Amino acid sequence: MARKVKFPLELKDGYLARSNIEEVRTHFDLEKIIAQFHNGRLKIWLDDHYLPEMAEQVAALDGDALDLAAQLCVILGVEGVATEHVDSSLIQKREEKRQRLSQYTTNPILCDMAEYH
Repeated sequence: MARKVKFPLELKDGYLARSNIEEVRTHFDLEKIIAQFHNGRLKIWLDDHYLPEMAEQVAALDGDALDLAAQLCVILGVEGVATEHVDSSLIQKREEKRQRLSQYTTNPILCDMAEYH
């Protein structure tokens, strides 16, 4: 049987959450969590870290919901984060551009510039 490779979630200031949900709560970055929700990495990370209830709740979310940021905070158990002025659709578009660009280059500087074009 093949061994499954677990990947970290990138959070605030480049911190990589590798082991548990407490790392995600401590180094929480709403925009990065929303981007990882849209690219599917958040659900996979939750499944890989034995949090199937959270993974199911994340999978059931509507990516176009106006209160997506607030719903993610509730599911992940994060409090005190301002979610009113977060534009989930803008984050989704930026993540899609970044994913497309990453097919052509591995240069992180160019991938980060995807949001400006």
